[in-house]
Amino acid sequence: MYRITPLRLPGPGEGSPPIWPVLLQWEGEDRALLVDCGCAGTLPQLEEALAGAGASLGDLQALALTHCDHDHMGLARELTGRCPGLGVYCSAVQRPFVAGEAASPRSVAAGRPAPVDDPVPGAVALEGDAPFPGWEGLWVVDTPGHMPGHIALYCKEERTLIAGDALTAEEGRLAGPNPRYTLDMEEGMETVRLLARLDLQTVLCHHGGAVRGDIPRQLEALFRAWREDR
Repeated sequence: MYRITPLRLPGPGEGSPPIWPVLLQWEGEDRALLVDCGCAGTLPQLEEALAGAGASLGDLQALALTHCDHDHMGLARELTGRCPGLGVYCSAVQRPFVAGEAASPRSVAAGRPAPVDDPVPGAVALEGDAPFPGWEGLWVVDTPGHMPGHIALYCKEERTLIAGDALTAEEGRLAGPNPRYTLDMEEGMETVRLLARLDLQTVLCHHGGAVRGDIPRQLEALFRAWREDR
């Protein structure tokens, strides 16, 4: 049903590893959904990555934001300017942060409360643990921990989770949420435990890319190791 392509884009800051927004293309139709869009100023690289996947900006009908960190939504304002009909989606919790109506949780945690640099008003609030409207077989999964209101997307038929920052990957193995950037590690690891219940063959992480194999077992092992180390 979906052709799922991680798109390699420049990471935040010179010399940082690449990041991996994800393109979902509806088989047989020229319409696509982009999950996260990368950092501000990387539109040419996004266009190049889309072309490599056989798509263009004109194919994009929806942009789903897992959360408001700049390496996930920094390009969103410029992208919506280039694609006037593009629908932007995020969780209800994240909506005021995405719109710039409230200080981002990241800035609050750093002791310097401020809205995101490039807000996007008018995002549609998604209901968690429910179907993504208009995209058959795609589910919104509440994945708090990294940040309040963080979501992931689950392609049920393809057994694929687009994890945002709820999970990371290192050398083809799941590494769990990054404690350096996860605002509530306990909640983040509870998310890991719950994700292990999904029927998964592939996880696509914004940091680290694709992991394939026995995903539930990897998730269970991550949670068990974390609990034993406490």
